[in-house]
Amino acid sequence: QSKLEILDFVPTATYKVNDSFSVAAGLDLYWAKSAVLNSSLGELNGDGTGIGFNAGLLYRRDALSLGASYHSSATLSIEGPYSPLNTLLVVAGGLAPGQPAKVDLDLPWRLQLGVRYEVNDELAVEFDWTRSGWSKFDKLTVKGRRTGEVIFTDTNAWDDADAYRIGMTYQLLPATQLRLGYAYDETGQQDDHFSARVPDNDRHLFGIGVGQDLGQGLSLEAGYMYVKFEDRDYRGSRQYLGLGDDINGSNAIDGNYTAHAHLIGIEIRKTF
Repeated sequence: QSKLEILDFVPTATYKVNDSFSVAAGLDLYWAKSAVLNSSLGELNGDGTGIGFNAGLLYRRDALSLGASYHSSATLSIEGPYSPLNTLLVVAGGLAPGQPAKVDLDLPWRLQLGVRYEVNDELAVEFDWTRSGWSKFDKLTVKGRRTGEVIFTDTNAWDDADAYRIGMTYQLLPATQLRLGYAYDETGQQDDHFSARVPDNDRHLFGIGVGQDLGQGLSLEAGYMYVKFEDRDYRGSRQYLGLGDDINGSNAIDGNYTAHAHLIGIEIRKTF
């Protein structure tokens, strides 16, 4: 079982080169405010930070807009107490319950390209392609902070993956805009190292939203998205050998995995 809550602070500067072309650059400052990494061997509770960078550009000409953005990969160093669940690890490895431990969590880089076309004064459509560098999410290795000794390792070995998104906006009233979108998001997780911790699969995302201008530079944005994961009937090709063996990709987690999610977002914006 895993729990990960991350806040991403993105200080960014933009520069308008001319009436058609703008560029931007900034930092991604990550704070993992709550992290729980739970395995068959023990549990790590902690928090940590990481840093990356981002860059973007936008070209607009008449009804056509072309954009690109890139967020670099980042490594979050998460530290906290580790509690072994097996007494053999305490005796053989000298691991005291609650000993300080750490794990480096690698976040993927993300490249996004998009094109938007204004059909008329009310209607606009957009198509985006995103490539996520999930190959950076290779291993989770928990080490003792004092000794540096490896406590356990989860091998993920994900592949880079693509996502395709199409959306439209419709200006219903001068102050009210409606939004509608669909996305197909590929998984980077293959069968060789399938994990019940993150039982991922390709997914379909359906979204609706509304933007309301409140006047005096204030606006209200609201959206809802339904995420449907494709069912995954997993059968491991490798026998699980027990304590100390990597459970990922083994037959110990055989099963049919299903998932869906409901996402709600509300934003209040103030422009000056």
